[in-house]
Amino acid sequence: MKFSELINIDELRNLCESFTVVTGAVTAILDLEGNILSATGWQDICTSFHRVNPSTAVRCRESDTALVMRLGLWD
Repeated sequence: MKFSELINIDELRNLCESFTVVTGAVTAILDLEGNILSATGWQDICTSFHRVNPSTAVRCRESDTALVMRLGLWD
């Protein structure tokens, strides 16, 4: 079962946006395939350049999934 099938992503996004407003901390919730389910407080350079440029987007995805791979949670 996918995380997005268990959790209301819109409600989670609202919670993360509130957290960012209160703390100034950025958030990102990704699925195990590296798809961004929710992201708040990201820098414009990330969303306007790194995530849309094919060569840097690959590096972003690798970075996003590195922690999961180190924890042994990747299928």
